[in-house]
Amino acid sequence: MSRLVWIVVIATACSGSDETSQGTVVGNPGDTSMQLARSAGAEVVDAYTVIDALEWVDCNGDDFAVDVQSEINLLDGDPIESPHGEWCALTIQLGDALLIEAEVVQGDDDEMLWVQLDLEVESIRLDARDGFVIDGDSTVVELGEADWLELNETDLDEGDERIDECDDVEERLEELLEACEDGDEEACEELDDVTDWYEENCTEDDEEDDERHILIDSDSSAHDAFARQFALGSALYEDSNGDGWLSDDERTAGSVAAGTEHTDSVDEESSADDAASDTEMRFDTEGDIEVGGCGRSESNLAWFLLPLFVFPLRRPRA
Repeated sequence: MSRLVWIVVIATACSGSDETSQGTVVGNPGDTSMQLARSAGAEVVDAYTVIDALEWVDCNGDDFAVDVQSEINLLDGDPIESPHGEWCALTIQLGDALLIEAEVVQGDDDEMLWVQLDLEVESIRLDARDGFVIDGDSTVVELGEADWLELNETDLDEGDERIDECDDVEERLEELLEACEDGDEEACEELDDVTDWYEENCTEDDEEDDERHILIDSDSSAHDAFARQFALGSALYEDSNGDGWLSDDERTAGSVAAGTEHTDSVDEESSADDAASDTEMRFDTEGDIEVGGCGRSESNLAWFLLPLFVFPLRRPRA
């Protein structure tokens, strides 16, 4: 009877939860950089966001979160450590607005616009069809797709166009001058400061005087379309030379994971089915992720012990 007890103990020793706990991913980590997609006719002068965490999802649906809590400059290519393993999705949790400033050439008459985008994007989800391996590899997340910054006049509200700052200052100067002449000493002090700013920034030869200033934020009708581009139109690429930037050749090679509205995107349901059918083989050969318990060895052990249960145990006759 003791043999039977030990068989039951061994057969059930590997059973348990399939959830991946943080800290179980081992091996050689890589790094992931964030980069804003280029757009023809636009010169981006500033672009950054705050990333709370990167949530890497394996092909069993279990996730491994990497806490970031940092402001990321999307023009510098600063790397974030990525965990070793085989993954089927990546979710980027943003803790603040996505802020972008750019000079854009607009229309047939090459009108110059100064565009500021203050976009509310909570997260960016990238899914892979077959899974991808991080084993000391470098990757790049490209936010948006190439030529994302297109402004159509019909899509802009009157409120999107910001009144030139110098016009506001001129009005303030008139108010302060009138108050100062009435004997308001505080107005006189502020008048001096505002006058100095106006003379420094609002000269007649200021090249920016001819630029239109466009602000697109949550109050703009164009906001949701731009925010959607980044939330659903971004993609993850292999950084083959490890320089933290996505080259044309690396983009041409295709992404390893993409948003649902990206050119390289796949249908989420078919992707999940494909990933589930291939998961056992990939994880058995690669051995990239420990998921707690014995993984695939459970089924192998069960088949090995099956004959012991099918054929009765007999004591040898004396």
